[in-house]
Amino acid sequence: MVRASFVSLTLSLAVVGWGCQGQEGGAPAPSASTPGSSASIDGGPVDPANPTRAAAVTLQGSGIALTPDERTAIIAGEDSDALFIVPAKTDSKREEVKMLALPGPPAQVVAMDGLVLVTIRTLPTAEAKVARDVIKGPAPAEQQKRGTPAIRFDPSVVKKSQGGLLLAFAPDAAFDGGLREVARLTLAPDAWGLAVTPDGARAVVTSAWSGEVSVVDVSGAREGKLAKVTTLSVAREPRGVAVSPDGKTAYISHLVGTSLTRIDDLDQASPRASEQALPAAISRTALGTKVNASLGYAPVIDAEGKTLFLPRHALGAEGMESWWGLPTVDTLDIPTGKPLQPARVAGSPKHALAFDGGARFMPAPEWGAIEGFGPSQEEGVVQPRAAVYRKKSKTLLVASEGFDRVVELDARVPDPAMMPVRTFPIGDGYDKFGDYAKSGGAPSAIVLSRDETVAWVFCRSTFDLARIELDGAPGKQLTMLHVADDGLPFDAALGRRLYYNARSDALSGGLGCASCHPDGRDDGYVWREAHFTQEGGKTSRFLALRELSKFNGMFMGAPVEDAKFYARQTPMIAGRLRADGPYGWHGENKDVLDRLIAGFSLHRGNWQRWSAANKDVGQDVAKVDYLADYLRSGLLPPPVVERELDAVETKGKEIFESKQAKCTSCHVPETELTDRKSYELGRLRTLAGFDEEENDAFKTPSLRFIGGSAPYFHDGSAATLDDLVRNNGNRMGDTRHLQPDDQKALAAYLRTL
Repeated sequence: MVRASFVSLTLSLAVVGWGCQGQEGGAPAPSASTPGSSASIDGGPVDPANPTRAAAVTLQGSGIALTPDERTAIIAGEDSDALFIVPAKTDSKREEVKMLALPGPPAQVVAMDGLVLVTIRTLPTAEAKVARDVIKGPAPAEQQKRGTPAIRFDPSVVKKSQGGLLLAFAPDAAFDGGLREVARLTLAPDAWGLAVTPDGARAVVTSAWSGEVSVVDVSGAREGKLAKVTTLSVAREPRGVAVSPDGKTAYISHLVGTSLTRIDDLDQASPRASEQALPAAISRTALGTKVNASLGYAPVIDAEGKTLFLPRHALGAEGMESWWGLPTVDTLDIPTGKPLQPARVAGSPKHALAFDGGARFMPAPEWGAIEGFGPSQEEGVVQPRAAVYRKKSKTLLVASEGFDRVVELDARVPDPAMMPVRTFPIGDGYDKFGDYAKSGGAPSAIVLSRDETVAWVFCRSTFDLARIELDGAPGKQLTMLHVADDGLPFDAALGRRLYYNARSDALSGGLGCASCHPDGRDDGYVWREAHFTQEGGKTSRFLALRELSKFNGMFMGAPVEDAKFYARQTPMIAGRLRADGPYGWHGENKDVLDRLIAGFSLHRGNWQRWSAANKDVGQDVAKVDYLADYLRSGLLPPPVVERELDAVETKGKEIFESKQAKCTSCHVPETELTDRKSYELGRLRTLAGFDEEENDAFKTPSLRFIGGSAPYFHDGSAATLDDLVRNNGNRMGDTRHLQPDDQKALAAYLRTL
């Protein structure tokens, strides 16, 4: 653990107006530093809302922030439960990095004059903190311990939370990292996204797992006062926040689904939430089809406040190598509330070159707005994770988590993902064994300098800070600083790098595990598991849509009409992989090794004939071992408030455990709410776009965290837990005797698991 006051940081911040104000009782005494004057420092602008303070570089939260003087970068070290405070210069050294230990994992940071705001995903209970510390090992500044086995944590303990937090810090040389806490506010668990209104009066905070958005009065934060204005219930997994230039409206992106949440009257006493439609990749969608989306981490509004950009993963968009879809940047015209991408029209484009590269032409199945094929995976943005708008060039900088790079996109077109301008590779030293970067891996946060000439990027899987000179000479634009070591055991630390990596041919066809399982959760999507004959044998592949099976009328040698497409919803994995096996919807894989090797083949395009991985090859087994260690010790479960059940939930628990309902006969509490056996259940109605199941025996899923992983069943046919219980009958256990109030009580209890 690094314990040292960061005097140089504090002094530089005090010079530019990082003064400290008073605070309420119980906190340390204020420091002697004072607010800066209204004069600009080093030619920097003052805050238009308060001329006695320097203007923030940005008020939109990210995993990294720059202080108003741009001398210091503050990084949210989520996997280290710490802030890393780094001199923002080209020749920074590892020994200059300071670490401020936090009460829980930080997600996003905003740095203002005299104030740093940080979201904390969970304040663990004392019991949970002990368990988390055992899993994560020593402080990340210490050396990794090779050969240390992964800890198979108990999710029922690790999940225990006292809530999420919004923390406020002020500069003070007497405290760790040169910052001291001046205020905190408890919010719903999994506090994640953050943005502050232009007047500095209010903050908008998302709580991802809880499905809530909080509006917070931060005008008194420097004096130790944070006050909740309102909390609004929203759709699943709210993440990024973008506030309009007038401070009256906020847009919230979601990790699951296509719609945004719009918060209006942000400056009033009662802000209100509504759904804002934003369909995904409509110009690259088959006629008559709608595609879903995931990975909506980072909404961005342009400088004029007219256009909102949302990089994400379009599940089903057509194009080259599009078995899973393609990255998109969906654009919303804010004044009209309409998407800017033109809808697909018949007959445009008229044709495209066949895949064999010859003179033969094929009908145009790809997209209608722009002729030809879009960027390939190697050129485009795979697993978009963070983004910023660059006003001077009217471009977007998007961090591609899967391919370890930042891609600059033309923001003047309806779908910027189709128009890459430049690519800045960040990953380096790729391992021949796993094709993961030894440095610059999984860029997850980005911030621009005030003059937009430099981008700082934090790389989550390798704990590096990249500095990109955007206008520098090619080949001399990048400098790198290793901020900390990974605190996980050695094998699990390598598994972390594999988990985010989309480059390895052995693991999948151009996607990392984190694309479908962000945070170890799920994308909320029902995939098509296509079964067909290939080169004389039967094989299977996942497809986002049935329509993506077309390959000049064939599906890798099998007529499309002969292939079978079965519904397979993405399962949540964080906190659900403690057992050795079996795994798979039918329990078809005896253990984790068998499932991951099978997954390496399932997660690739129909033209990719096989996986390079083999469970009889030692190196491939080692890859699986690394991944499994990370899945079991690095992917912590979502936080849940530790509390007593209320009367309705208690009634639901009694029903769940009753002999009449028979729930616990399969969902055994002692074995993580599953007996891990397969049962033939009553057949569900086959949904459009899928084929009827040949195998009716489904493995009992764990009910851990079921409240946040809708929809339900292998085909996603139950939209909510209430729907599932109400329509169950005697298909699973026997709930036919339950009255409506009993059904609601059982669903309420299930949401607490």
